[in-house]
Amino acid sequence: MKKAKRALALALVFALVASFCVTGAAAAPGDGPTQDVPSSYVQNGQTVTTEDRVAVSKTAVRTGENAYNITLEVTIPDNVTVPGTDTDVVLVIDSSGSMGRSGMSDAKEAAADFAEELFKATGVTIRVAIVDYDDSASVVSVNGKSWLTNNNQVERALDQISAGGGTHIQGGIHEARELLASSDNKKVMIVISDGEPTYSFRPTSVSGTITECYTWRGHHTIEWASVDDKSLEFDGFVYNYQRYSNHNQNGGTLGDGSGANTSWDISWTCEHEDQSGTDEFSYSHAWPTIAEAGFAKADNVEIYSVYIGSLSGNAETTMEGIASGTDHCASTEGTSLSALLEEIAGSVTSTTVGAVTDPMGENIVLGDVSGLDGVTVSGNTLFWNPSNGESDPNGSTTYTVTYPITVDGEALKASGWLKANGRTTF
Repeated sequence: MKKAKRALALALVFALVASFCVTGAAAAPGDGPTQDVPSSYVQNGQTVTTEDRVAVSKTAVRTGENAYNITLEVTIPDNVTVPGTDTDVVLVIDSSGSMGRSGMSDAKEAAADFAEELFKATGVTIRVAIVDYDDSASVVSVNGKSWLTNNNQVERALDQISAGGGTHIQGGIHEARELLASSDNKKVMIVISDGEPTYSFRPTSVSGTITECYTWRGHHTIEWASVDDKSLEFDGFVYNYQRYSNHNQNGGTLGDGSGANTSWDISWTCEHEDQSGTDEFSYSHAWPTIAEAGFAKADNVEIYSVYIGSLSGNAETTMEGIASGTDHCASTEGTSLSALLEEIAGSVTSTTVGAVTDPMGENIVLGDVSGLDGVTVSGNTLFWNPSNGESDPNGSTTYTVTYPITVDGEALKASGWLKANGRTTF
């Protein structure tokens, strides 16, 4: 089989001349002003084919004023073998008291089976790490090694975990994020829990919007106000597992191990003009936990969340919030933890066509891609790890992603065309 490690290592600068129009319907490929467009640029809808018959195309479809959907398509013929992606996977496992002996045993067995499935992948290097969390969180090492590369090491790590204490999910995510920070491979985190968070880290700075405040005879009062949890923005945290209290103000962990909420000084604004301040308000541990996951996602970590039981309330908010998308959040209701992890293992090790880097053009702004599988963003550059393509009758496989952009209408009027992207590479 021919290798296609560099199948797309060529300049794919899509001018998309035809479809970028400020007003009116999108023109058909080939229409529109093409003067002054460099001949090396690829036109809207045009397919580029490499010597290995790997075909790539990009098409723009207008969705609104200065708004377009860009579809990038890659087709790999059956005679081309593309190497997989080396992957580092961190299992973040709940070891709180609610797991109990039976729940902990089931989780360990499922985790061991999951790792075994990962290690079956051929042509790639898979490393697995284990983080367990309760009142605190830590990486479980074997002979001083955090990254594990075989089933025996994983089983020895799992044997060290026992149930007890509260639920510091943020701590577990943080330890996994720190471990993945130095990885140059594809980065995946799987967070397993059977409850809602009962701890979180102390914020270094947090802001938000309050509601139910009012003004009476020129006096603004927040006596009955509460913070809108969804508005909270955390700039950072104090990462240590000592409990914060009036007697230990160096402590970095808030919570008592049983309650769903904590409180801290929040820099607030409200609907009343020119009103703001900093006061202590209560909020759910879910939101700093979700913020921590957000930090990991910003570092290109793909996060799956798996809930043991039926999702509802604060637990549902947390698990949905930390996942990389709705398709990355699941519960064991109607199935088993082993079955869910087996499915995730298949997704993690599925053959991909490699990593596609697609920087936006100078006058292009990338839209929301948070729900797109395998897609991450850094600045105004899209990174895509295609997987689960569709087989064609001729035996080839086609991978497709569609993402939204907006264009600078004034720049378009001035030139008659715009580059959709810089150099798209594989």
